[in-house]
Amino acid sequence: LFIKLSRKKASDKRRYFYSKEEGSEYENELKLNDKLKTDFLNRKIELKDSLFDNDENKFQFIYDITKQYELFVFRFTNMNCTVCIDSVFSFINKAGLSNKRLAIFCDVVANRRNINIFREKQKYYGKIFVLGNQKNALKDLDKYGHPYLFILDKTLRLIDLHIPIKYNNQETINYLQKISDKFKRLDKL
Repeated sequence: LFIKLSRKKASDKRRYFYSKEEGSEYENELKLNDKLKTDFLNRKIELKDSLFDNDENKFQFIYDITKQYELFVFRFTNMNCTVCIDSVFSFINKAGLSNKRLAIFCDVVANRRNINIFREKQKYYGKIFVLGNQKNALKDLDKYGHPYLFILDKTLRLIDLHIPIKYNNQETINYLQKISDKFKRLDKL
């Protein structure tokens, strides 16, 4: 009887989390997502200091990269859940986004061995940058505790911001397909 009641409570809880009712976790994430997009879209990122390029083991100005082409960025911190990061990478790979255009902004310098393990696991071979402790729009976004994606244009403006919602994967898949199509068109020019 106890096992049966426990299963019923667990299934009720799952139904609550996946519901779109007012006050549900899903509804709250949607509201937060809309608020963040409104607050941060088209905001210029002040990256006065250079970023640490984990691949080349040196500091580099992000402007030197974005002056060549817009950069698609996946930003996550060590505080974000691994499952969320893994699922976003899975969607990125399925969308066929080029590693040339994709960069990761993280907050932890990793040793070569860990980077290689990460690359193999995620099938990602593009740039990995460490933001450090710079105060900028990204650090303001980080405090909400969600990984996010955006395009960094040539003027260092944050455009096409997307914060994946764990209960609505289709929205992330559609977003990534839109970005992939955009970059394929730009790469043909």
